[in-house]
Amino acid sequence: MFISLGQGCWLDELALGLALHEGAVFASFSSGEPDEVIRYADELMKYTSLDDSLDIQPCVLKSLSQSGRHEQSIQRGIDILHQLQFDFPSTPTMENIVTALTSTAQIASQYSVEQMINLCDSVVDDSVHQVVKIMDAFYASCYASSSPFLAIIIW
Repeated sequence: MFISLGQGCWLDELALGLALHEGAVFASFSSGEPDEVIRYADELMKYTSLDDSLDIQPCVLKSLSQSGRHEQSIQRGIDILHQLQFDFPSTPTMENIVTALTSTAQIASQYSVEQMINLCDSVVDDSVHQVVKIMDAFYASCYASSSPFLAIIIW
């Protein structure tokens, strides 16, 4: 059952509102209630920044995917990537896909297998982990719906 804390809570106790809504998102996901996940996530995003909501976004995307709302999951994932300033096509064309594959191949060819494995051990900014989690979260929807975004996501 969705309960809004109202704008006053967010203005007076931002950290509390954020923690309560994050908890509600995760609890709703665990209970298999995708509509509640969306409601709590949207409420949280109404009063906070995208950066404050990055921890819940993979859960939201997976919830949409698991409830069969693949197009919604894909679109929300792409919207998040756009807000994070990623140059990601809104509608992939064959040219976008070939460009992404070619670019990835060119970058990968600069490293040996050992160097790539060593890169996995390097410390990276937490935002990189957030982006990977977000892309991973809507990957299943791309796969399940045979989305043209799949080729871009996996490369």
